[in-house]
Amino acid sequence: ENPFKCDTCAKVMSNFNNYKFHMKSHTVEKTFKCGTCGKMFRESWDLNKHLVIHSVEKPYKCDICGNGFNQRYNLDLHARIHTGEKPYVCSTCGKSF
Repeated sequence: ENPFKCDTCAKVMSNFNNYKFHMKSHTVEKTFKCGTCGKMFRESWDLNKHLVIHSVEKPYKCDICGNGFNQRYNLDLHARIHTGEKPYVCSTCGKSF
């Protein structure tokens, strides 16, 4: 059971720490600004993670087609193009994505 429900957006969390972290998304001002695109962030680590998208360095290369990516996560998403993997299944219609 997930006893922690957000009164603002109705999202439900399984523990209090996740609930507290989530509540910041509704209340804490975004004070960290990307100098390149102007996007704002609540946490400095979130800004630092974002800054990688502006980097010209793309150290993660696809072994199949050679496309480069600046984050491992994006390479992993891209790899699904080649494998046909669709890990997400809609609980309503059963379609995979």
